[in-house]
Amino acid sequence: MSLGIKRTRPLRVITSKFEGEPKQISSELDRIFTWARARGLRTGERDSSGRVNLPWMAYLENDEDTPPEAAREITLWMPIDGAGPTEGDFPVRDIAHNNVAFKIHRAPMNRLEESIEELFEWAEKKELPFQARNYRLIYTRGIDAHPEDPDWEAEIQIPLLASRNN
Repeated sequence: MSLGIKRTRPLRVITSKFEGEPKQISSELDRIFTWARARGLRTGERDSSGRVNLPWMAYLENDEDTPPEAAREITLWMPIDGAGPTEGDFPVRDIAHNNVAFKIHRAPMNRLEESIEELFEWAEKKELPFQARNYRLIYTRGIDAHPEDPDWEAEIQIPLLASRNN
């Protein structure tokens, strides 16, 4: 089982924040990608397995009662190489490292909710301190594929609160 705790690395990212449904993430990432490419920014390359070395991320804000397809605040991060612009449609900011509980999801995206629930249950069982039911989706392979494609790969992360145990 691919569940665990790790420390993320600092990143420089293009950001976008919107209120909407998770199904809108792909089209919003396309908008950011188009903007970045028009400015000559490097947003990651695919390796021979199809994984992206600077994976795109979505941070979804939830509460206990948020249904999976409900509208919510979503922040998108697209890592870039180099400095990048500091103003414009999509601001550039630095994301600090932190500890996260994570799960690798290798299955069609229509089964993603099962993996998210599994990660939250695991974190609760391990008594890992996290705030609300906020999580990150990191698209490592298949972001441009059909949601039922079995080759989707995403990492689900729950940012952990600081404690002596992590």
